[in-house]
Amino acid sequence: MPTSIRDLEDTVDRVADTDKWIAGNAGLLPSLRAEHWDFAASTPDNMRLYNSALLRKNQDVLAAFVSAHAPVFSSDPKIPSPACAASATADSSTVLRMMASMPRDRPIPNSDLGQCLMASAQSGNLQLTEFWLKRGASVITVPHVYSADSLYLTQGSPLLAAIQGGSPAVVQRLLEAKAPLDSAHNDGRNLVAVAISSTKSHNPAEKQTILQALLSAGVDPNERTERDPSLFRLLSEPSLVPVLVAGGANLNAMDRNGMIPLMTNVYVPVLKAMLKAGADPTLRNKRGQNAAEWFRAEGLREQADIIDAAIKTHLDGVSPSPRP
Repeated sequence: MPTSIRDLEDTVDRVADTDKWIAGNAGLLPSLRAEHWDFAASTPDNMRLYNSALLRKNQDVLAAFVSAHAPVFSSDPKIPSPACAASATADSSTVLRMMASMPRDRPIPNSDLGQCLMASAQSGNLQLTEFWLKRGASVITVPHVYSADSLYLTQGSPLLAAIQGGSPAVVQRLLEAKAPLDSAHNDGRNLVAVAISSTKSHNPAEKQTILQALLSAGVDPNERTERDPSLFRLLSEPSLVPVLVAGGANLNAMDRNGMIPLMTNVYVPVLKAMLKAGADPTLRNKRGQNAAEWFRAEGLREQADIIDAAIKTHLDGVSPSPRP
């Protein structure tokens, strides 16, 4: 757009105070009060406004909702419940204030409990995870709910959400609560593969702790799923290789495309870690290539040389069979 048009748009937004409605600045609450906004209503618009205030941490507007004892659970399944939206932001104090206005004996729909538990698990908040478990939230799969304005994970399971959130403490708590471990209850995902490739944590020690917890609980690292790649494909921390092997991961398994782990990761430290852990460099894919030949065909000379050296060491260490 021409600069003059952009300047005109900015001027219109400034005069109309558009930012008040989009970003929720200090002028939002006075404007809402001036038009006699009903903060206690259970209408979709009110629920959306509540969720927006939670997401943007607009404390003035949030205080108005809490004072009005606004509904904390949405009657529309397509709109996230404010209690769950607050859980997604890991705001324990706000969740507790919201729930304090709700009678303890009033039943909460299982779907809302499940969504709030998932939101807490994905945010990595152990206190809120414990809170929703005590309120009766199930650790079983939450039904799929697709929402355009959802603020948190809306499908899968609490354990899957916790692994993606990257909190070892929350993962361990849900394992203690007997959360299902198989892919059928976790949105078709292998939980070990999720811990490797889809967690928010970039701390290798936290990943290692989560992996060890999952493997100790009985998650099968070799379970094949349609949604997950070869177990070692996205591995970038060599320190995780011995953890996986100790947990029963097969270093020499062939994936659905005929590739072995040594071919599905080009990161040199991981290749070396896999070879040290016992990966067989002589294995061939469905094309008849070993890992060195595969890497060389892809132009990856350093990786190919590493595999060639490992093959030589491997063959030198194999004793010839005695003559009959």
